[in-house]
Amino acid sequence: MAGGIITLLLAVTAILLLYPKDSLTLWLVEIVAAGTMFQPFETINFWFQSQVQSQYTAVAKNSVSLLVAGIRIGLILVQASVITFAGVTLADVALAGLAIALVYQSKGNNFKLWRVSWQRGKKLGASQFCSQARNWSFEARGRRQEAGGRRKNERGRRKEPKEVFLQI
Repeated sequence: MAGGIITLLLAVTAILLLYPKDSLTLWLVEIVAAGTMFQPFETINFWFQSQVQSQYTAVAKNSVSLLVAGIRIGLILVQASVITFAGVTLADVALAGLAIALVYQSKGNNFKLWRVSWQRGKKLGASQFCSQARNWSFEARGRRQEAGGRRKNERGRRKEPKEVFLQI
């Protein structure tokens, strides 16, 4: 939740600095960015997926999506404003988060048993950063190979790319 609040504050601040006189853009950004406060509920969805029980959250999220789709059709028919559609988008995210939380509790789980582990958070954050850094490294190597066609070995000599043959 704290990350969602920080995101909301940063988005609103950016809009106020970039477009200080555009109130419509400010309202739209505020409404849509407020939806980020409900994204932590996706963690519960991931937990259900890890337990091979995602059918419960899928039903919950699809029920909300069906309800919101009906509301959106109604809004189109009455030619509602863009702000109203943004509000429905926020409601979609909030209701999906609430539905996932209700499914979590209905399956005998309890939010009161959750504990914050800063040590584990740091470890997961570091491993995510390392994983992303490896992806950047592979991407840079791939571009370098595409650009030059050949790579240099340890002594600085160019070497031909290896050819790979499949035996049939």
